Amino acid sequence: MLKLDHPAYSAEDTFAACISRVRAPALKARLVSATQSIIDASDAYEIAAEAQKLDQIVRDPLVNGTVTTAEMEAVYTDRMAQQNTPGRPIYDGIFAAAKGRCPLCAHRAVTTLDHHLPKTHYPALAVAPLNLVPSCSDCNKAKLARVPHSPEDVSIHPYFDDVDGERWLFAEVLAVAPASIRFRVEPPAVWEALLAERVRRHFRGLNLSALYGSEAAEELPTFDICWPPYMQPGRPTKCAPILKSTRKVASQDDSTAGVGPPMKLGQRATGSATAVSQRSVSEPLRALSQACSCRPTNLRH
Repeated sequence: MLKLDHPAYSAEDTFAACISRVRAPALKARLVSATQSIIDASDAYEIAAEAQKLDQIVRDPLVNGTVTTAEMEAVYTDRMAQQNTPGRPIYDGIFAAAKGRCPLCAHRAVTTLDHHLPKTHYPALAVAPLNLVPSCSDCNKAKLARVPHSPEDVSIHPYFDDVDGERWLFAEVLAVAPASIRFRVEPPAVWEALLAERVRRHFRGLNLSALYGSEAAEELPTFDICWPPYMQPGRPTKCAPILKSTRKVASQDDSTAGVGPPMKLGQRATGSATAVSQRSVSEPLRALSQACSCRPTNLRH
């Protein structure tokens, strides 16, 4: 869930580029006549996204009453996503804007563009830049062609939702052998209820707890975790474990990432839970070098 700037391409220019080499006269005429419908759909999409109401976008299998869903899917697949097609430079520009990191999970590498609202249900948005989000293959597959049926169902949108300014992702070190970490969402009090629930559903829908937990499992062997004697294995209790890293886990720029300066090796951790800003989500174990302890909690994912 990393914030991205709006694409620098309009729906009108993108659609015009994509259909510029269509040779079949009848198809070309129908596509050109649908241009205003494409523009209107993109404009309505932007208004709805700003208001967190993308679930209210009406599904229509026809664009302008004449262009079918299959034809619009072909415009995207054959005239934008494929190499050496007229819309590919715009595809590449949107792809590159994420600078390699998937904004939906803030962790894996970008491999494709995801239709925030699926093109199979919203054909008028098939090539609308605002509906095309750089994504890793796992996040793209996890979303599939899901249609939001309520405002809470709408996934976090990198172009319209900014959740990077507040800490909402927390990690807990569990006193088990071997030690493990669980991640959970705790929305800050300043968030409105709708945004908080959308983040929770986004986190569950993309199974981000498992993703971050897997990364943690790979990194934990590089830490020596010294639990106080009163710790009971298997139970998260109030504690302040001493983390002695066997390697440098906090990069020099962590102090600007919203999670505070790196701890010195062997420094005692404090706080009730590990707080992770979205700028460091791609390295969940960095949280351990900031502040961590275990506490009783009702974990909800």
